Amino acid sequence: MTYIGSLSGGTSSSSSSSSSSSMFDPTGGISGLASGIDTDSIVQGLMQAADEPLIQLLQQRQITQWKQESYQRVDNTLADLQSNLSSLQLQSTFLQTTTSSSNSSMVSATSNTLSPSGSYTVNTYQLASGATVSSTSTLSTNSNYANETLAQIDTNFGSSTSASFTLNGQTFTVNPQTDTINSVLQQINSNPAAGVSGFYDANGGKVVLQTTSTGTGATIQVSNDTSGIFSNVFGLAQTNPQATQSQSAQPLTIAANYTSSANGDMLAEAGTVDINGAKFSFNTSESFTQIASLITAQSAQTGVSATYDSTNHQLNLIGATTASQTLNFSSMPTAGDVLNIDGTNFTFYDSSQGGQPASTGYSIDISSQGSDSTTSAIAATVASDINNDATLSANLSATVTSGNQLVLNATSTGSTGNFTTNYTPSNATVTIGSQTLGTAGSSGTPTTQTVTFSSVPTAGDEMTVAGQTIEFYNSSTGTAPTGNGITAIDVNNQTTSGIATAVANALSGGATGSANSNVLTITATSNGPQSLDTTYSFANAPVTGTGATDVQNTELFSGISVTDPGANLSASTSAQYSTQLGTITSTALPASVQLSKDAYYSINGYSTSSQSNQAQYNNITFNLLGVTGSSSSATVSVSTNTNAIVTAITNFVQQYNETLQYMQGQYNTQRNYDYAPLTQAQASQMTDTQVTQWNQQAQAGMLQNDQLVGSVMSNLKNVISSIVPGQPTVTVNGQQTTLDSLSSIGISPIDVMNGVSSGATAPGVTTSGYNTYGLLQINTAQLQAAVAADPSAVMNLFTNTGTGIAKQLYSTTSSSITQIQQQAGTGDTYDPTSAAALASSTTGSSGTSSTSSLLNYTLIDPTANLTTLFSLDSMNTSSLGTQISTMDSQATALNTQLQALQQRYQTEYANMETAIENVNSQSSYIVSMMGGSSSS
Repeated sequence: MTYIGSLSGGTSSSSSSSSSSSMFDPTGGISGLASGIDTDSIVQGLMQAADEPLIQLLQQRQITQWKQESYQRVDNTLADLQSNLSSLQLQSTFLQTTTSSSNSSMVSATSNTLSPSGSYTVNTYQLASGATVSSTSTLSTNSNYANETLAQIDTNFGSSTSASFTLNGQTFTVNPQTDTINSVLQQINSNPAAGVSGFYDANGGKVVLQTTSTGTGATIQVSNDTSGIFSNVFGLAQTNPQATQSQSAQPLTIAANYTSSANGDMLAEAGTVDINGAKFSFNTSESFTQIASLITAQSAQTGVSATYDSTNHQLNLIGATTASQTLNFSSMPTAGDVLNIDGTNFTFYDSSQGGQPASTGYSIDISSQGSDSTTSAIAATVASDINNDATLSANLSATVTSGNQLVLNATSTGSTGNFTTNYTPSNATVTIGSQTLGTAGSSGTPTTQTVTFSSVPTAGDEMTVAGQTIEFYNSSTGTAPTGNGITAIDVNNQTTSGIATAVANALSGGATGSANSNVLTITATSNGPQSLDTTYSFANAPVTGTGATDVQNTELFSGISVTDPGANLSASTSAQYSTQLGTITSTALPASVQLSKDAYYSINGYSTSSQSNQAQYNNITFNLLGVTGSSSSATVSVSTNTNAIVTAITNFVQQYNETLQYMQGQYNTQRNYDYAPLTQAQASQMTDTQVTQWNQQAQAGMLQNDQLVGSVMSNLKNVISSIVPGQPTVTVNGQQTTLDSLSSIGISPIDVMNGVSSGATAPGVTTSGYNTYGLLQINTAQLQAAVAADPSAVMNLFTNTGTGIAKQLYSTTSSSITQIQQQAGTGDTYDPTSAAALASSTTGSSGTSSTSSLLNYTLIDPTANLTTLFSLDSMNTSSLGTQISTMDSQATALNTQLQALQQRYQTEYANMETAIENVNSQSSYIVSMMGGSSSS
């Protein structure tokens, strides 16, 4: 609600006129020339007397507003208390812990509310670090070398304007004609997802790349760098090049601690091994062939594939990505179904129904088998084929990972290890031909593939081509499927050639199609060896996961790091090995490469590792700062943060005291009825300072002995003195004490007569005498002792549901705020207990006051245009707000009456002047006539 008058905020002007333009808008004054009487003054005097009821009404309205705002300021102080109680009723406030270290230069720690108290002995054997690679030799001594274009540095770029590479999964595109080493490095630095930063060392003439994270998972993997930016321009060496037709691999060889068995060499002891950030848990029931397959299956993450050399009993780790595929058997195959792996058929038959089929490839009997035993039979057949170098064109390994899940991995890396799979049910309708991979370049070719429809697809079958999903349906039995990215094709009354044509016409985006009878030819829309990823899923197909598995070569520049804490593996003589840390590093590692490392440490005898130097243990974060070794250690102690808990309770007591003290000041201050709200005419005779002092007196005591404020204070004091049941008895300062009240932890009311007790403090208290009734004092030593003796009991004293002091106070404060807002609404934003208000206040004999704490006021002016000054707030439905609205209506009505009264006075005196003027005119005429007669 706005306020009456043209002045606000406690400012007046002694130079202002005692009256403004008339609220009656008279047509003119009354001169009094005819009567000789100052009729203007007479009318003004009459109206001053008539204005008195309106002045009194406006003054009462101002007083009501002051009372409303006084309530609102009490409401603001209660809101401060409620805010403080929000955290005090939470257990986390009382579960704070603190840490200390006996050697903070080696180990520090941070704890949280879940950290248990105790002592922790920490030994650090190795700190975590990131990987760093640099050019193997000086690139150039020219200081401007890094600002030359890529095409100037490497003539193989020719006139090409586009080149790209993928770094740790992030693709970067550059223009060799305009981009330089510095601009490419800046592009890498601007992509935090790549996890690599780089710079050009002008002094050494080398490119330096570093991982932005630490630990063995921090790697530098580059793929699709067909232009050789990393090798030819940056001069970086691939630490473990993958096998190609013209280059042999340089694997990291690790001798295995093995035992012989009928199923091959087995791991001698179970353990966990970390390879480039991926953790592998191996057990003694797994052969090293299976272990190699599992490592290779994670090659996309680690950049490492593996094979097992059974002759030398060693694992060979190669820094490259290999083709991998997972086949899921959701149900048993049907007799006649065919699984094709890289051109070799695995035909399923049921010996209980017929003989073994005469087909090429392998036959697998499904009689009395489940899907899990079927996958085992396939894996065994693949292994037999590989061992006998039979029909499979690519070296593959097959592993059963979860009963009905078969994982196929190529054992040769890069595109030479690509293979495809497909599955044909006994009611075969589709045969997917092998891909002819395209070649890159402006004169290259796109990838092509054929799909043959031997019969019309069944409703529910699904086909994917280059990311596009095609679903077949029968309009006579169902509706077309819908969804984002789905193309629906109706098989009703179709032929195989019609289906091939329909699919060809439907292809868009990454591939186009053409049909020749029932054969569909798919062609990629761009040149290069990218896979079309063509798959076909039957409505009743028991196998998913078939399709093309073409991959690009991935170059590993950061080296292979293997950690084996349990020392279940051992390194070959050509590798570096630390038995203490179980660390295996890349064979023949170039001097230009620094491996990323994990941190190795032990806490209370428990040895483990971390990829960063922040180790998490039992909800404690240990910051590893230096290597202690096994001969020395640091002790970290975690204990209850008594000081933080005492501070939280002290802050609550201070806020409680400030809130209650303000309310008691308002409640006890007497109202001075000799000071009414000032009128404009009165203020014009006073200075600004005098106006301020007058208003301070006039506004005082608005809530004197107020029933609502008294009730709120009484409720707060009742909670403060309440007893919390079920609390324990503990020893505090040598005495048995039940921690069931504030007084039991050293918080008690101030003695009104004697003041604050010796050894105690009263935070927030600035008054004395009877105004301190109910305010609290703290014996800090007793509070600290209680918290140290049983922090959980102190926590429950405040936080127990229903009975905790903070819980009860929060509920009481919330209820009080609601009651006050019902009485006075909201609006005044001045907060008497805010830091700003307390800092600006001054203390006098009558208590705390400040000119900034004045309530808003308006000088009373009965001549103001009330119709523009009243602004009703429709949202303020509080009791006092409604009263003020009623006064607004009354003042407006009285204003109308006064307008009519002044108009009547004006009219009457105007008529009198007119009559006197007429008499004067007649008298003058008679005199003139008589004078004229005498002369004649």
